[in-house]
This record gives sequence, structure tokens and C-alpha cells, in this order.
Amino acid sequence: MKLSINWLSDYLTWHETDPQIITDRITTQVAEVDEVIDQGSWSSGCVVGKVANLRKHPDADRLNLCEVMTTQGTYPIVCGGSNLRDGMLVAFAPAGATVYSPDGPFTLSKAKIRGEVSEGMICAASELELEDMFPDTPEMGNRPVIDLGEGEPVAGTLAEYLNLNDVVIDVDNHAITNRPDLFSHLGFARECVAIGIADWKYKPNWQLQDEVSGSLPFAVHNEIPELVPCYRAVYMTIDGFNPTPDWMKQRLNATGWRPVSPAVDIANYVMMDIGQPLHAFDSADFKGDIHIRTASKDESVTTLDNKERKLPEGAIVIADDEGIFDLCGIMGGLRSSTKEHTKEIFLQAAIFDAVAIRRAMIATGHRTDGGTVYEKGVPHISAEIGLIRAIELFKELAVNMELKAEFSDGSIDTNTEPINFNVTRASLLLGTTIGDVQAIDILQKLECTVSGNGDDLNVIPPPFRTDLTSQQDLTEEVGRVFGYQNIPPILPARATNLPSRDTRVKSLRHRLKEAGGFELLPISMTGPVQLQKAGFTADNCQVVSNPIGEETSLMQPSLVPALLEQAQSQFGNNQKLLTFSVGNVFTKDSEHQELALFLGQQQAGDHKNLPLYQL
Repeated sequence: MKLSINWLSDYLTWHETDPQIITDRITTQVAEVDEVIDQGSWSSGCVVGKVANLRKHPDADRLNLCEVMTTQGTYPIVCGGSNLRDGMLVAFAPAGATVYSPDGPFTLSKAKIRGEVSEGMICAASELELEDMFPDTPEMGNRPVIDLGEGEPVAGTLAEYLNLNDVVIDVDNHAITNRPDLFSHLGFARECVAIGIADWKYKPNWQLQDEVSGSLPFAVHNEIPELVPCYRAVYMTIDGFNPTPDWMKQRLNATGWRPVSPAVDIANYVMMDIGQPLHAFDSADFKGDIHIRTASKDESVTTLDNKERKLPEGAIVIADDEGIFDLCGIMGGLRSSTKEHTKEIFLQAAIFDAVAIRRAMIATGHRTDGGTVYEKGVPHISAEIGLIRAIELFKELAVNMELKAEFSDGSIDTNTEPINFNVTRASLLLGTTIGDVQAIDILQKLECTVSGNGDDLNVIPPPFRTDLTSQQDLTEEVGRVFGYQNIPPILPARATNLPSRDTRVKSLRHRLKEAGGFELLPISMTGPVQLQKAGFTADNCQVVSNPIGEETSLMQPSLVPALLEQAQSQFGNNQKLLTFSVGNVFTKDSEHQELALFLGQQQAGDHKNLPLYQL
């Protein structure tokens, strides 16, 4: 989960301005941070230059010579960029700048390449870690450099030109697995306020402003309310889209998303903002009514990546008269996707069963960001506010947008069960003293509703905190907001009196081993054949309900059969054999411990004349 400090700053007024301090506080009190990324760090020495006098290198077919004009001067350059052209604005790193390579960062210096002087580098996207902003396309050739269009050299750095002034905090997803509310900027904004590193600048309270009274041109049938407990959608018409604005592209790029098209960008933006995955369908492609159902055996769907995927039985899907067109919660279908000419949009915000989504991702081998959020269990409230936020953005980007109808199935479950919270018990568990006033203050910062006073409190978690269900959960919350670093590390001091022990069996073992005996450790199961050989019957034996085979189908009624079976294979090779075993034996109704010994000895002399072995 990547967080943009600029994005968070829409919601927050920071008490701390140092990104490292913010990161340290988030790590110690919210979730582990993997990395802090200063967007402009790799391009700090780079500027925007203009290519002039482009020509072929006389001694290298794949290299070009050119001059790069910047506001600081003009530089001769040798470059192999396959998409270079005269007049092109490029990302230029002069000698002394640092760029990135697969082997790590390196600093450029003036050099001669095939006999021609080069005083810097025209950079590819990978050399500045800007692949998300400038993805390669086939028409750019196999060695493209960053293409900034055409124009005149620009003063300042490349980072300033591209507005790369953000700091990105990369949070380990495994650290927030039990916190579905944290897969969003709004969720982390709440946490920053709770732990005291920021105050609310703008606390959203989104409400749908439009009156929608029309009806859908098709029917929606939710056939699996147990797997789709809440389904919200709106039907809208548009005349087209304005381009995705730069501010949205910058934030999507900062958090790991590649801008695609306005409708897709809005859905991705809302998921990162609110934590609610959305999907926009071109409803003109619907054939008849739509049905939310589970996939049957051998059904398939062609997803947005143009791959036909065989669906596991039970996956949540949406279908019309032509068949399945959406793999819910994971990836939309190609047939119903929004296009440049789309005029009718059916925008969906739904709550899907987390287990069903996870099973479908595992079965298809197809993991997506939306599915990763859904499998954590999206809070119901997110569907409501996520849809409202998306409608706001569609109004900004779409041309002549009109809301025609809305659809609602299932309820938004915002009720959370009250929890009895004992402050003294919490203090004992945390190992520090937390007063009732302090506990109430912390719980209210977490947007819990607290009633009562003194030691026992009644706490109602907010609707977005579906993970809070017990006294222990609230104790953990109080502890982390209080600050685990503020709890003194004191080892518990208690007397450790060892229990009395029965040493008789241990003593017997030692004595028998001193006498030359060998202890056998057979398994506690036996079979009818082994018992019969030793003169036992299976009448009163405890039967094993799921035996591996007949030879392990009974619990041993005595240790003797195992000793005799071992003696059968060993006694003839030894003048004397002393073996013993200590273990539990069983009947149908009882169990007890037993000691069994075997002593066999051959007399010295002629074996043929010996009437008996001594047992």
C-alpha cells in the first residue's frame, strides 16, 4: 500500500513535516513501513533539454549524435534512443548527475563513445525510475528515451517540471491484513490524527447531492445475497470525457497506478482514496437483464486483459443473456468495459464475500489490487461513500453527465456490537497504568462512541472498524495509540517452584540399562495376527477408528507381544537378550502404564544337547 504525503495533506494539517519522523511514528503505532520514496530523488540532477542537430554516429549504426539545448547551455551527446527526433524535449542528465542502472546508481562523467564526446545522457524512463509515468510502447522502438513532447528548454529541474514533489510511504501489506480500513488514504488519515501527528484539515462527510428518481433500462437480480450482502450502483449518461487531470495522474503514478482512461482512473483513484473497489460498465453492451450469481462448472470469461479465464465453480460473477461479463471483485470483463465512445455507464460499488473472492483468486491464479482489498473484508460503509465520491469525480471529468437512476440491494450494515471495556484489566495486560480519562480520550480519537465512566466503559466501534470485537482488541488499540515505546520494558518477577516428580520409572530404566538391557520404544498400536502369535486375543481391545492397515488396527492390550516379536528376530543371534519397554496399554474401558521385560539366555555348550532355552 503506497501512501502519498501530498494526498494525505488534503485531509490533514501536519504537526510533523519531516517524512522520516512521520514514517517512524506510523511504523511504531500503526503499520510497518517498508520504504520512504522521495519522488524527485533520482531526477534531482536532471533538467529538461531540447534535441537539435540530430544525425547518425559515423562509426556506430545504433548510435546518434545530437546537441541538447538547456537553459544552462548546450551539450554534445551520443545517444542510442530509438525514438529521438529534432525538436524533442527530453530528460537530460549532464555530467555530474546521478542516474539509476540495474547494478545501482552511478554518477555520469564526460566521456568519449566511439571517438565522439558525450557530456551527459538523454535518459530512458528506467534510468530515472519513471516507468509508471512513461511506459514504453511498441511504436517507440526497442530503446526509447523519455519523450516530453516539443517546445523550448525549461528552467529548473526535471522534478519541478514533472511536479515530482511528493514523498511516498510504502506500507507493508502484511502488516495491515486485519485492517481493511487501512487500504486507503482516508484510513491512514484517521490514524495520523489518532496517534497525534496531524489534525483534520478536511474531514469528509460525503452525501449524495442529486435527486435520482428514474429507473434502470434493465433489471438487476441479486441471486446470492449471502455472498453479496450490499450492492450499490448508479446509471448515468455522458457525452464524453475530458482528459484525466494532471493532479489525478500524478497521484495515481505516485501510488503505483498507471493512468489509463478517465473512467478507469476514477475507479482506481476512489479505491486508493476511500478503500472501496469500483467498476464502471458500458451498459449499452448489456444484453437483457443482469444477474449477480455464482459461476457453474466449466464457465469462463474474457477479462479486461483480453485473456479467457476458466472460472472455478462458486466464483461470484455478473451475467446477462449472452453470458458472464464480470468476474466480481477481481477483474471486469472485456465485453462490458468502458470505451472512448461510451455514453451509458453503470457504476457499481458492492460488498462481496471475502472468502469467495479469495478462493476465486487462488483458483484462477489471478491476483489483482481490487481482489486484495476485497479479500480483507471491505466495511459496508465504504460502498456508500465510495460511490458518492466517484459520482463527484465523474461530474468533474465527464461532459454533460446526468444521473438517470440508482440501484440498491441489501443494507449498509453500519451497526457494530458494543464492547465492555475494563480499564484496570487493560492496564494489567499492557503492563502500565492507563487512567480511565486517558483511555476514553484514546478511544474517542479512534472515533469510538464511549459511554460510562470509571473503570467499566461501554464502547461502540465506528462502522469502518470491523476488526474491533472484543476487550482484547480495544486493549491493543489503547496500547498502540498510547505508544508501546512509552511502556517500560519490565520482565515479570514470579517464583518458579518446580512440581514434584515421580522418579520411579526413570530409576527403573537406568537400573535395567545398567544390567545390560535395551529399551524398546514400539508404537502403541498392534494387530490381530501379532496378538495371536503371542497368545493374546483381541476380544477386549480398543479398536482404532481410522487405521493405516490391519497391523495397526488395535491399541496394544499389553507390551509383551511387541517384546516377543523383537525377540523372535534377535534371540537366535545372542547368547543372552534382555529387553524391556515402558508404556501405556489399553482395554475397551481403561488405560494404564505397564513395565514388561524379556530375558532369554542360552546355556553354554552343545546346542543339540540342550533341551530348552532359559526364559
